[in-house]
Amino acid sequence: MGALYHKIPALPVAVASNHILNAIGLGTMYINVPNGLMCTKILLTDVLHVPGLHMTVVSVSCMLQAGFESHFQDGKCVIRRKGGEVLGSIPVGKGGLFKLWHAYAYTMENWAKLINLPMMHRWLSHISEASIHAIMKSNAITGLCLIDFSIPFSCNSCTAAKSTQKEIHKYWQTPPATAFGNEVYSDLWVSPMESLGGRQYYVTFIDDFSCYLSVNFLRSKLDTLQAYRVYTAWVNTQFSVRITAHS
Repeated sequence: MGALYHKIPALPVAVASNHILNAIGLGTMYINVPNGLMCTKILLTDVLHVPGLHMTVVSVSCMLQAGFESHFQDGKCVIRRKGGEVLGSIPVGKGGLFKLWHAYAYTMENWAKLINLPMMHRWLSHISEASIHAIMKSNAITGLCLIDFSIPFSCNSCTAAKSTQKEIHKYWQTPPATAFGNEVYSDLWVSPMESLGGRQYYVTFIDDFSCYLSVNFLRSKLDTLQAYRVYTAWVNTQFSVRITAHS
């Protein structure tokens, strides 16, 4: 928003996804409209501030009421003054949107809910980008319009989950530990079926010095950290040894 901004009482605004969002402010803002090799800065007035809307939507009807003209031809939206001066020429993007650096302009009255690739990736349980494109092309999901799918993105959760394990050698590569608790190996395993107590996972801790094996049965992977804390507390209590975690 620009300098001319003031708060207003909550004003319900109906969006294309059939949801109602509340506008909380009114003001002005500038947008840059491409015009050949240059850009034209256009001042928007009476702009509603809707916190739940994560993009700027320019109303064509309001633009006409303000004295401008818009023509849709040859895959472009051409904005002119009434005198004929061209202010901008916006090429149509994927999904039928005329996208600016600061704004999205609708050309359809009943448009599906807009969603970008990172958000769709999280909504669909972190599936791959290729799978998302395949789903959208097959029309398996309706009511959503994917935008910004050409912009590369990375997911920190997926990067952490796909971390590779250290190589497991067939033969001993390092000298064995010289005392209990100096080196402990751990692994997490999932069973194809639950136990009678509702546990489907187990985590093991194997002491390298004594080969002592500790097994903890878990209901969820989320319990792994607590199992590790219990094991380290037991080792500290029984042997006065502090275990330091290493990857």
